[in-house]
Amino acid sequence: MTDSSFDLIVVGGGPGGTEAALYAARMGKHVALIERDSLGGTCLNCGCIPTKFLFHQAEVIRELKTASENGLVFHPESLHVDLVKMTAKKDELINQFRKGLDSLLVKAGVVLLHGTAHLTAANELEIIDAAGATSSVTSERILLATGSQPARPVFPGSDLPCVIDSTAMLNQTEVPRELVVLGGGVIGLEFASIFQEFGTHVTVLEAMDSLLPAMDRELGRRLSALLKRRGVAIQTGSKLTAVIHDDGQNRVLFENATGETSIPADLVLVAVGRLPVVPPSDVTNALTRNGRFLAVNERFETSLPGVYAIGDLVGHGMLAHVAEAEARAAVTAMFTSNAVSVPRHAIPACVFTCPEIASVGLTSEQAAAQNIPVTVRKSLFAANGKARSMSASDGFVKILLNAQNIIVGVHIIGPHASDLIAEAALLVTHHMTLNQAQAVVHAHPTLSETLAHALAD
Repeated sequence: MTDSSFDLIVVGGGPGGTEAALYAARMGKHVALIERDSLGGTCLNCGCIPTKFLFHQAEVIRELKTASENGLVFHPESLHVDLVKMTAKKDELINQFRKGLDSLLVKAGVVLLHGTAHLTAANELEIIDAAGATSSVTSERILLATGSQPARPVFPGSDLPCVIDSTAMLNQTEVPRELVVLGGGVIGLEFASIFQEFGTHVTVLEAMDSLLPAMDRELGRRLSALLKRRGVAIQTGSKLTAVIHDDGQNRVLFENATGETSIPADLVLVAVGRLPVVPPSDVTNALTRNGRFLAVNERFETSLPGVYAIGDLVGHGMLAHVAEAEARAAVTAMFTSNAVSVPRHAIPACVFTCPEIASVGLTSEQAAAQNIPVTVRKSLFAANGKARSMSASDGFVKILLNAQNIIVGVHIIGPHASDLIAEAALLVTHHMTLNQAQAVVHAHPTLSETLAHALAD
């Protein structure tokens, strides 16, 4: 390696790492990016993008069923899901994005280094490539952006072949007859929605008393009712006790208020959250922690000067767009005297279930816990012309206003909620008042009118 000293070295080629490298390169800095696997991180390779590809196929199935009910001659019972072909197309899409990222980084002048990085000092990294060869690079600024991995709790039977995580779920070549999803959060419910449309009987086990416990509880209650209507078995307040394989069949044992129950399962998807991946070394092990995450200051600098961390490593929201926002803020702090803050009060979150869910700002429960009086304004998709025309009228828009009539939270369950939340994020980010938001004219007929109708209540 002829060039070993850089203005910035980024460890991790996921959304946060690539954004940081590109942002610094556009500032004229000499940047290296180290990635041990494939560019794109979890989001591109085994998260956001592949699940959205499968989600779209599930949406197509649902729309075809609806079309058949509305007079478009189609027989849903003749539908066949070819998961082998679907997985191949998904992999093709991922490879296209990987090549695009590689080209983008190279054109920006970022030096791509492949291998596993170990922090050996505050300004030095050792890289071990696939062949075992070792090299080192140095910089006064090192940014750790190594992301996260699925949490894998240990329980009786957790080592059975039928017990898999979200990464393995994306590479299935057969549609399971019976799927048990452990965890009623974002990841688990997205897969539950997808495979329910693929023809799988899905059971969701959630230890808490409602689905999506981190979001506004009304969203989880409504989604639970809709999923049950479609045949998904929802078991809240339930704790998995074991997975057993007996007489050629897998069975899941769980207990709740009614006692212990046993159900069959071809696959058991463990979707109980993600854990940060901290590059192992004596130096990183000595960094100050905030629980399981790395502790950073307002400039994203760790307890070791010159070493920074963003994204899933710091736990301010384990989302790709959070990592990208933190990447820009961290790089700005490194090379300028400007302070760039990430609007923590207005980070949107989306759940790609059917219907979609999206949320930004305070939930009703958070407002109550913080003693913030709020008033609620609502509209139903059932009253929206476009939603009714699409046969997608399930759901609502819920807006929270504080005592000063400032919009502090917006929660949506309904068609294209993930797109509608952009306007809501703008309202919450800039602390807009009810009067200011009501002044916006929404086109008709559009789904965005649900926001206007909620504001008018």
